[in-house]
Amino acid sequence: MATTGITGPTGPAGTRGTTGATGPQGAQGIMGPTGIRGVTGPAGSGSTGPTGAPGTAANRGDTGPTGSTGSPGSAANTGPTGSTGATGITGPFGSTGPTGSGSTGPTGSGSTGPTGPAGSGSIASRTSVAVTTSSLTSGSSVNVAVTGFKGYNLVSIQTSSAAWVTVYTSTAARSSDASRSQATDPTAGSGIVAEVITTSAATQLITPAAAGFSSESPPTTAIPMKVSNNGNSTVAITVTLTFVQTEA
Repeated sequence: MATTGITGPTGPAGTRGTTGATGPQGAQGIMGPTGIRGVTGPAGSGSTGPTGAPGTAANRGDTGPTGSTGSPGSAANTGPTGSTGATGITGPFGSTGPTGSGSTGPTGSGSTGPTGPAGSGSIASRTSVAVTTSSLTSGSSVNVAVTGFKGYNLVSIQTSSAAWVTVYTSTAARSSDASRSQATDPTAGSGIVAEVITTSAATQLITPAAAGFSSESPPTTAIPMKVSNNGNSTVAITVTLTFVQTEA
């Protein structure tokens, strides 16, 4: 038998050939059957989102122009006035009856009664009385009185300078009113007949006339007053009351 010789060394690898072109794609296979539908998952538990803000209102369109006024309908024609009917015939007057023959009765013989005597009453005239205070400093007051009547209608109060004058029915009413301020109105039924406030010499009419009277027991002819100096300097003030007597 012949002896095999030793294998020689492997030669270097040859250069790799180029890749051949890709062959054409084969036909698509048949689609497999549809699989069974899976079980429906549980309903989501998310909360409803917040309501969106309301949209802004659209601007109102302009009012269209007023249509023209239709022409007035024609007035209906008034029918003619009917003619006045004829006046009826006046009937004949009846005959006058005979005149009565009765005689007039005799005139009475009674005499006229005597005339009554004339009334002796008289109407009272207006009376004015005055009183002058002592010298009063600004803002000070003094109690005074004038002689008048038990009852009277007061028609005016005159002051010789700026003053606050109050007329009373009695000295008790004047005492009860001593603390009242000039800015406070008197209370009804408190015995105040009238009051005036002047800023200079003036005559204040009392309209309507104030019915004054004495509420003393027994009534007197004295008329109590309070006089305050409303001026800025020391002065004696003359107050004049004008009234008509209503009580004897």
